[in-house]
Amino acid sequence: MALLIQVSPSEEVFVIGEHYHTNRAVSDLARSVYLPACHRYQVQGWYCDPSGPSEMAELRSAGIPAVGRRSTVEQGVLAVRKLLRPPGGGRPRLHIDRRCARLIAEMSTYAYRDGSDHVEKDQNDHGPDALRYFLVNHWSGAAAAEPLSLP
Repeated sequence: MALLIQVSPSEEVFVIGEHYHTNRAVSDLARSVYLPACHRYQVQGWYCDPSGPSEMAELRSAGIPAVGRRSTVEQGVLAVRKLLRPPGGGRPRLHIDRRCARLIAEMSTYAYRDGSDHVEKDQNDHGPDALRYFLVNHWSGAAAAEPLSLP
């Protein structure tokens, strides 16, 4: 799953598109889907699953600015929660286009384990994972902070 995300000057996050593909080579996706999206939207960073260094290398060799940074699911959930309900109140800062149906559906599969801060996640959670990769990479020091601090 790949998400197209824009950040406004006021640091609002807009998920404007999603690309979900199965059984396609990374090189094919890079050439036919990701690189055209990079050019169309002037992508500054393609944030990837850090457990896939060979995929990131393949994307980079295709001219896509791919990077990855480790984070926990809990850090990603906290980042999303802070964007949806900013500390101290205020308007939500995360906006997901309704055409991102798969991401929206997958977001509902995350749940806290009873009586803990541990998040249980479903196997089909590529969209929330992609959103987490974006958040912890875009705000580079955010993954190490607790609680996660977003500007």
